[in-house]
Amino acid sequence: MSEKNYTSLVNEVASGSIKAYEKLFYEFYASLVLFSEKITNDKDNSECITQEVFCKIWDNRKKLPEIKYLKTYLYTSVRNKSLTYLRDIKKFNYNGEIPDNETYDILSEIFEVEVHAELYKAIGLLPPKCKKVIRLKLKGLKDEEISSVLGVSKDTVRNHVKRGYREIRKEMKDLVYLIPVILGGLS
Repeated sequence: MSEKNYTSLVNEVASGSIKAYEKLFYEFYASLVLFSEKITNDKDNSECITQEVFCKIWDNRKKLPEIKYLKTYLYTSVRNKSLTYLRDIKKFNYNGEIPDNETYDILSEIFEVEVHAELYKAIGLLPPKCKKVIRLKLKGLKDEEISSVLGVSKDTVRNHVKRGYREIRKEMKDLVYLIPVILGGLS
């Protein structure tokens, strides 16, 4: 969804549309939880953090149109709440800085989360058996192992992998150059 589409969605949310709010929530929730989890290493609290951000958005919905870059705002809000959570549980140094061993590049984290979210959306669109094969490949299983787990031939596994890759490439055409990096040695 482009920033332009977000503008109309934001305006609908600002006017009190629950359907628009739900659409906004489902568009960003999963990737924001993953992003928070990369910071906190705590899935349950990352879900709570993300939900708090969305509650704040709903509570302050009339001010929402003032936000120029929605995606940036959401990621920044989740990042700040995640860092506050870490500070509150004493994972920060006394001066509020992230310890050296926990430093990260926020843009690469956002990028990674977004790409993985797109990958899992694309995998979700695959036919059921193909989806199973691709998910098992992502877990690191070899063709022979997948063959025995699913009770199909190695050729069937290879065909599902080829088909899955082809469909994923179509769905992620704008990010296709990253697929080999994301899927890493799955061929």
